[in-house]
Amino acid sequence: SMVSPDPFRVNRYTLRFAGADSEAAFAEEQARKAVRPVRIALVVLGALQVGNYVLTIHVFKSIVVGIGALNTLLTTIEGLLLYAVFYALSYRPIFLKRQQLIMFLLACLISVGVTQHSARLPLDVLEARGFTIMLVYIFFIYSVLRLRFPQAVLAGWLGAAFFVGYLFGLDLMGPTAAGRSALVLGLANCGGMLICYQMDVSARREFTAMRLLDKERERSERLLLNILPAPIAERLK
Repeated sequence: SMVSPDPFRVNRYTLRFAGADSEAAFAEEQARKAVRPVRIALVVLGALQVGNYVLTIHVFKSIVVGIGALNTLLTTIEGLLLYAVFYALSYRPIFLKRQQLIMFLLACLISVGVTQHSARLPLDVLEARGFTIMLVYIFFIYSVLRLRFPQAVLAGWLGAAFFVGYLFGLDLMGPTAAGRSALVLGLANCGGMLICYQMDVSARREFTAMRLLDKERERSERLLLNILPAPIAERLK
């Protein structure tokens, strides 16, 4: 007779459970757990956006000369509106059903915003350290946005490729600066992948342990009901 596969066995490459029901239950549980951290992350992103605006206007005035005060303000408003939309979306039922897709879209939109903001920097700043914001954001993708491993990897590498390709394509970066940015962002993605992989594996192990514990508890309760009278078995639970 055919032996059914263990529904909690995890594919080491895709990081998915063998059982479709187990994968669906895990996704639903992780989506519920992600709601509060995602909201906090969006608030933090908004605060960082405002802080970046204040620093740019009042401290790094040379950058404002290159970007323009109005562009800096518009970028800040666009970012705040984006975070507000996704924050409101986290209260809708669709967020629990499509949490990974929604967060992946958010990650891609922020990558586009970071790249376009970097494209407005003065060329000397862009050549020297223009990748810094994207570097920080890549770690944010892997650790804060609550994306599972495959989605986080796709978002991280797409963001890095778009950043380098967009700026190099517009001749805002020379070959040397583009190569340096690609190397740094590639290393950041590799480090982020290691962190995210371990986080995903740990979450799945915890989920498996809790499900197996629940099954064992149910089995014990059924045995008690079969052996003892119902009132006594109920008191022993």
